[in-house]
Amino acid sequence: MHNKNSKFTVATGFAALIAITVLVTLAGFLRFASIRNDVTNVTLQHFTKTNLLNAMHIAVRERAISLTLMVNINDRFDQDAEMLRYHQLGTDFSDARTALLGLPVTEGERVLLDKQSRLTLEVRPLHEHLIELASAGNFIGAQGVLTSQVIPKQNEIIDTVKEIYKLEDAEYQQLVKAGDENYRMAYVLFMALLSLSTVGFGAVITLLVARKIDATETALLKERERYSLAVRGANDGLWDWDTVSNDVFFSPRWKDMLGYEDHELENHFDEWVKRLHPDDSEKTLAALKAHLDGQSYYYESEHRLLHKDGKYRWFLMRGLALRNEQGKAYRIAGSSTEITERKAYEKHLHQNESRMRMVLDHIVDAIITTNESGVVESVNSAAETMFGLASQNMVGNLFSNLLADPFRQQFDRYFTDYARGNALLGLGITTQLRGQRKLDGSFQLSCTVTEMQFGNERKLIFIAHDASSQQDQNKRSA
Repeated sequence: MHNKNSKFTVATGFAALIAITVLVTLAGFLRFASIRNDVTNVTLQHFTKTNLLNAMHIAVRERAISLTLMVNINDRFDQDAEMLRYHQLGTDFSDARTALLGLPVTEGERVLLDKQSRLTLEVRPLHEHLIELASAGNFIGAQGVLTSQVIPKQNEIIDTVKEIYKLEDAEYQQLVKAGDENYRMAYVLFMALLSLSTVGFGAVITLLVARKIDATETALLKERERYSLAVRGANDGLWDWDTVSNDVFFSPRWKDMLGYEDHELENHFDEWVKRLHPDDSEKTLAALKAHLDGQSYYYESEHRLLHKDGKYRWFLMRGLALRNEQGKAYRIAGSSTEITERKAYEKHLHQNESRMRMVLDHIVDAIITTNESGVVESVNSAAETMFGLASQNMVGNLFSNLLADPFRQQFDRYFTDYARGNALLGLGITTQLRGQRKLDGSFQLSCTVTEMQFGNERKLIFIAHDASSQQDQNKRSA
């Protein structure tokens, strides 16, 4: 009986030990899984918010660059293209902000987002005013508005986004730290309870915990690999230069755009410098030095770099320097985008424009284009000869100023009605007018007007023929 009781006691105790071990193990695994899920959720949320904040930062920064480009572009086509890019960046910024507001945000982050929203509303009329000035060709006024009002407001928005990023990063670090502490406490408690079990069960449980830890580290490693893969897979090449230590980082994509594997190109500043085209080297390095010296808000350069295949390719390089309290740059980072195809297209457009200008300049009749208000936008050589005026004295002035009275007053009225949406009298019909030549007075003029739609704008083309010379010839023949 005693042996039976002992066996029963041992069996019961062993069963209880197994049950306790199983319960402890189960509780431990549930706790570890909970902590891991919390850390994973926090990490995923952090990466999502960080990506959205980066998208907002890039969009607002690129919009400032886009505005700067618009007030320095004289070509209407390029200005319209930059306008589309400006609006797209605004959409990107708005989408990123909307997505960010859909995530859990702290009270401090919400306050900063409200501040950013107010600043965006304040700067929007300035953007519209700046674009109106640039579209009207008032580049001096546009530059003044850009420098004195727009850029400071943009900087406030950028600083607000950076503050949100700092708050998010600080919150993330606190949550990760708390998760690590919970993990360590759970681990200590788990091991303490397991120490009450048998050595065998303790060894088994310890092995399982080790595997669990290994799985967590593997998951974290995979997340780091995903981030690294995202950087490598970006279309733009990334670079980062520490001007103090002279350490440089070129992303694998940056090297790939030059035809090299990551290990084939060392991370040295000279690797970039020695590949610069001789014709671009001086101005590119001068622009970089000017930015480091604080003479430009952003660094931007279009230059050619030597590819591994021995050919030069065009790149657009942008960057922004970080400065200490004394304003001295200690680090600059940015991106590089290959624009070889774009440069080839620009060259093609320039050649076509030159050919068209050559054709127009060899036409005997005067060809004058105006906007819907009658302001002259372009003239050919024949128009300069016919009216005795240089092109710069005609472009920007009213077409009616080239006519003698009473046709000048008539066309002023025509253009006023036309700008309101009415059809211009005499479109497609050759009309006899009196032109006003600078030195010789008025002369007989045959003029045909046609209309052209350019985007959302209407343009007028005047083809004028000096009819006075034909009349003189007819009189001599008679």
